[in-house]
Amino acid sequence: QASLAATEQFFKQYANDPLIVPAAAPHAIYTVPNDILQSTRALANRYQKPLVIHLSETKTENEEAMAKRKMTPTAALESLGVLTGWTLAAHGVWLSDADMAILKRRDAGLAHNPSSNMKLASGVAPAGKILGLGIAMGLGTDGVAGSNNDHNMFEEMDLAAKLQKVTTGNPRALPATQAFEMATITGARALHMDKLIGSLEKNKRADMI
Repeated sequence: QASLAATEQFFKQYANDPLIVPAAAPHAIYTVPNDILQSTRALANRYQKPLVIHLSETKTENEEAMAKRKMTPTAALESLGVLTGWTLAAHGVWLSDADMAILKRRDAGLAHNPSSNMKLASGVAPAGKILGLGIAMGLGTDGVAGSNNDHNMFEEMDLAAKLQKVTTGNPRALPATQAFEMATITGARALHMDKLIGSLEKNKRADMI
C-alpha cells in the first residue's frame, strides 16, 4: 500500500515533465500479490501511465506459474486484467504462441534484453518471431545491478542480431536495420510513445545517435 501511494505521488510529480514518463512497475507475478497487481493496473490506468513488469524471463518462472496457477505468466496477468492498459513487459524469453497472441491482442510492448538474458543464462527471446507477429519489441540493457555490466545500447543491437542468427541457423535473421529499429522506432512503439520519440521527424522530441 505504501508503494502504491508513493507511485501515485510519483505520477503527480512528473505528470507533465518533458523528459520523464513515470511508470508503475510491479516486479512480476511471483513477487507481487494478485490484489496489488490489480490495484497497480487500476492506478496506472487512472493516470494514463504505463505499467512495466517482468514477464517469462526464465524457464523456472513459467514452470512455477504452471504448477501453482495452471497457466503461463502471461495468461495469469491476462486473467487478472493486468494487461488491460498501457503495458511494457520485460524479457519475454519463454513466451508460448498463445502468450504472444494475448500480448498482440492487448497491444502490449516488449523489451528484449539480450546481454542480461545471456549473463543470467535465462535463454534467448524469439525476437524475430515476435516482431514478425507485429508485436512491438524494443531493446533494453536491464541495468547494471547484477544482470548486466553496462548501459550500452550498441552492444544490445549487436547481440540481439547475432543471437537470432545463431539460434535460428539463419544468417539473415534480424538484419542490422531491424536491430537498429528495435533500439529506436520499434522501441518507441513498444512504449506507445512513437508519436513523440524514436525517429528524427518534425514535431518529435529531437534525438541523435
